[in-house]
Amino acid sequence: MLRMRVYLPGTAADLELLKSNASELTTTPALPRRGFAVTKSLVAANPGLDQDELEWEAFDAAATDSASLLLSDPAAVPMRVVLSFELPPATISEVTGDDARQFAAVAVSSTPSSTIAAIHVDEPNTAALIKKLRADPDSASTLAEVLDADLLWYDPSEVEIIPLPQ
Repeated sequence: MLRMRVYLPGTAADLELLKSNASELTTTPALPRRGFAVTKSLVAANPGLDQDELEWEAFDAAATDSASLLLSDPAAVPMRVVLSFELPPATISEVTGDDARQFAAVAVSSTPSSTIAAIHVDEPNTAALIKKLRADPDSASTLAEVLDADLLWYDPSEVEIIPLPQ
């Protein structure tokens, strides 16, 4: 069956759902989640990029969106989370928009946990930067530091051992 890689921005709350053996993250066809993928619009906007570079653009957009989720919820654990899914194209619809990240945006109506290919999270020491950004959300330099921080890769079977920042 044909599958499409989709990067879903999230928070530690999504990890808790996975730890509880949830079969689906909180998504319904009536209320789809925004994710990022290599879409026709992304390819058209970046004709010189190869497939790996396009995947990175979609992944980076999801990591940036995860930071936005953290800024909008001060109670959330200060850690970006990106979940990589392999989803059937029928569960994905392209979202259009003007900003660069929108070229990769998709609406995802179904996110079965069995389709997670990888989990990406901030290193625990990035939490201090996220807290600093929450204190001064207009700081371009702190935002750049957060967005430049690497995300660690975990297999979905390792969700129980992902360290949460203090």
